[in-house]
Amino acid sequence: MRSKTRKPRTTIHNLPEELVREILSYAFHLTPDDFCGARTRWDSFSNATVFGRRERGTCQHLLLVSKKWLRIGLPLLYTSLAIRTPAHASTVAAVLDTMPALGRAVRHLKVFGGYGRHMGAIASACPNVETLYADINVKSNESIVGLQRALALLSPVRLHVESRDSWENKKMRTLRTLVHERIAEWPRLREVHYGSCRAVGTEIFTALRLSTTVRELWLDEAILFQVTKYTPNELRALLTSPSFEKLHCLGRSAVARKEIPQGMVDADFPKAARDKVAYEGYPDGDDPIVRRQQPPLPAPTAVVNNNNPHAEDQDRGDEEDDYSDDEEWDSEEEEEGMLVVAAAALAAVAACMVARRRQRI
Repeated sequence: MRSKTRKPRTTIHNLPEELVREILSYAFHLTPDDFCGARTRWDSFSNATVFGRRERGTCQHLLLVSKKWLRIGLPLLYTSLAIRTPAHASTVAAVLDTMPALGRAVRHLKVFGGYGRHMGAIASACPNVETLYADINVKSNESIVGLQRALALLSPVRLHVESRDSWENKKMRTLRTLVHERIAEWPRLREVHYGSCRAVGTEIFTALRLSTTVRELWLDEAILFQVTKYTPNELRALLTSPSFEKLHCLGRSAVARKEIPQGMVDADFPKAARDKVAYEGYPDGDDPIVRRQQPPLPAPTAVVNNNNPHAEDQDRGDEEDDYSDDEEWDSEEEEEGMLVVAAAALAAVAACMVARRRQRI
């Protein structure tokens, strides 16, 4: 009687690498809107809503399961890279210099300051960035040389610019001018999401008009109201450009929604140009009028994208985020993510068991 050779059991540690990569991708995937918090809302980086839950829910601890999972999952973790302190920028620059493959994996990049020469090194190591979120509210003593070089090296498809008007200095004006210059020159740029800054002026519309690739602009209704009322010429030129498709006016003020269309009529905007304006609410339900009257929420924990998945993040003032371990998460979102990962793992194990049974038959 011939003895049967027992085959090794299929466990989570000997699953095929492509299957492990597929399972981990559910945990680390972030859409551009999730990564940037929402489309151009007031104080978006300090709003602990979608941004905080999604970025904290990327299951970085999965990389500690084994060295194999760390090797497979680390490039997935680096697809969304948020840099929030000079120390973090220095660490990330050193990691990308040592492991160039991680830089090529970066698709979404978020920066909250100048960060000196390290930003230039990071940008040169990340040639495939598609989404760039730039908070240009830098302090007067910050070095912006690296960020200037990064803006010259990168070529994003989507640009999110955060530029509040609570305070301004010479370096902020320099960066804003550089951003407008790059908007007119970037060859792949299609979407621009501009933060709620009342000091926008007409430069942004001039840059968009000069661009041959930008198709859509997201703008707060307060900015559009002022531009329509006081400086409508550049806006009219943008909306009448054949290459430009849609201007998303974000907000829910009844006055603005009435005055903006009337202002365009008074300024002799063609009907085709007026039809390119879409009046929408903020995706996360934020009301900028209400938020201006409330103190800002604490900054959420950003994605920690370095070689230590448990490294603690800091806010722009180099202070630790004030999140406790027992912070309440959105139970439905957390449960949904766990179920997706568990279902994928169970399906893989079931497929292996069926294959083994067929081989025995």
